[in-house]
Order: sequence, then structure tokens, then C-alpha cells
Amino acid sequence: AVTGVQTCALPILGPPPEAFRFGPSRDGRRLPVRWFGLAALLLVAYLAVSVLKTIYVDLLWFDSVGFADVYRIELTARVLLFLAGVVIAVVVIGGNVMLARRFAPVGHEESFIEEVDPDAIRRIVAVLLVAGTLFLGLIFGSVAAGGWETLLSWMNAQPFGRADAQFELDIAFYVFTLPALHFLQQWVLSLLFVSAIISAGVYGLAIALQRFELNVNQRMRVHLSLLAGAI
Repeated sequence: AVTGVQTCALPILGPPPEAFRFGPSRDGRRLPVRWFGLAALLLVAYLAVSVLKTIYVDLLWFDSVGFADVYRIELTARVLLFLAGVVIAVVVIGGNVMLARRFAPVGHEESFIEEVDPDAIRRIVAVLLVAGTLFLGLIFGSVAAGGWETLLSWMNAQPFGRADAQFELDIAFYVFTLPALHFLQQWVLSLLFVSAIISAGVYGLAIALQRFELNVNQRMRVHLSLLAGAI
């Protein structure tokens, strides 16, 4: 009797489609999830070996002409900028995603995809958000590493001893400082813009699951306003 009451009280949504299951398939076998992880690990190992091979060859060449220390400085700057860019991008994008999921409007949810319940959609989107955040972190880290020459020139700038006639600034400002400021401005602006787009997408998903009822709460409005203001 209790089972009958519960069945009548709750809507029958059914299981997620076969493509979104990680349990037993229809033929009784389990999906080989571990093989996907192994393939990803092999791909990462292949890319790492390729990068290390290129670095080793370049180091041998620079050492042969007596500039091994110069290449080590460049390599150190690239690695540090890459790590810093990845960490900052993941923290900023991931933090905004967490805020968006927390501030998203709450209400009765209905799936907009046939045979897929809202919980399954949320789990799929959560996995995509985590993977996307890490992928974007790698992209922003690579861009930061690509600006090593501009940033090192700025950090080691020397005055020219001559000022321009318009603003009375040393010419070194336009050669070293201004390009670095432009680079940092573009990097931060891109990071904020991507964070705003992803946050808006998370809010849009919550609204779509609630039959597209535009329920904008105060925290959601403040979050998007702060991102827009920062941009």
C-alpha cells in the first residue's frame, strides 16, 4: 500500500538514456568507463613526452651556442606564468560557476529533454562545467605563458633617459610598460568575459528547467552586475 501511494505521488520520469548511464547496459555489461580514463591518460602522457622532447632539443641547441642560461630563464618564466594563469583562471571561472549554481533561482523543475529527468541533466552539466573549467584554465595558462617576453621585458625595463614631448614620459614606458599593461588588460578582460558568459549560461539552464519562467532574484542580479561592472 505504501509503495502504491508513493508511486501515485511521484511522477514516473524513467531512467536516463543509455548514453548517459554509467551502470549496467541493456545487455547486462558495464560501460568500459575505465578505458576512457586510460585513453585520456595515454593522450596526456603522449603530449607531455612531445613537449619534453622539444624542450630537451632546444636546450641542447642553446647550450651548444653558450646561451643555456638564457633558455633556462625563458623556460622558467613560461612554466611559472602557465601555472599562475591556470590557477587564477580555474579559481575565477570555477568560483563564478559555484556562485551561479548557488544563486540560481529555485522552483519546480521539469525536463526540457524527453526521457531525461532534471537531476540527470544537472549531473551531466556539472561534469561538463568541471571539464570546461579545467580546459579553459589550460587555455588561459597557455596564453599567459605566451606573453613571457613582454612581461620579462617589463620586469627588467631600463630607462632610455629621454622623454616624449607630449606626456613627458620616458620612452621606455612605451617600449616595455605599455605593452605589458595591454597584455594584462586583455587577459583579465577575456577571463571576466568568459566567466560572465558561463555564469549566465548556468542561470539560463536553471530558468529552462523551470519552464522558462524568468525568476531573477537579488543575488543573481548582483552577481551578474558585478561581473558586468568589472568588465
